[in-house]
Amino acid sequence: MVLIFTALCIAETLALAPDIVKGSQVLGSIFSILKRETTIHSNDPTSNVVAVIRGEIEFRNVSFWYPARSDITIFDNLNLKVSAGKSLAVVGPSGSGKSTVIALVMRFYDPIFGAVMIDGHDIKGLNLKSLRKKIGLVQQEPALFSTIVYDNIKYGNEEASEVEGSRSSKCP
Repeated sequence: MVLIFTALCIAETLALAPDIVKGSQVLGSIFSILKRETTIHSNDPTSNVVAVIRGEIEFRNVSFWYPARSDITIFDNLNLKVSAGKSLAVVGPSGSGKSTVIALVMRFYDPIFGAVMIDGHDIKGLNLKSLRKKIGLVQQEPALFSTIVYDNIKYGNEEASEVEGSRSSKCP
């Protein structure tokens, strides 16, 4: 009886072998992504820390294409200026570069040519961590974690108090 039971357990384990191999391959690719170094350093000690932002944004002769799709040009010599305190609506069909404008301002990517300026400063010279702390971005599809509102707020602001979290969860 022990031999039969052992044989059944071994057979069940061997039946899972392909799934175990697939899982280990997926984990390998995940760990390679986690270990990857970014080309844009978030806390470069030689960069200028952003203390205050007035909000003037300018694109100077910006050309851009995504690294994975270099055959598709998103912007070719784009010039755009938005004065501080003013609003701008960017409209167009899917794939026309609306979200890319914000991705370049947030410095998720750097332009291939040209410069993105904030308050007259090229953002490549600004400390990325301090810059992003001064900019609020709400994505088209915001990601909320399945937890309380306070924990979601803490994800974006580690210094948030429980009072701020409970205030945000109440309807106006």
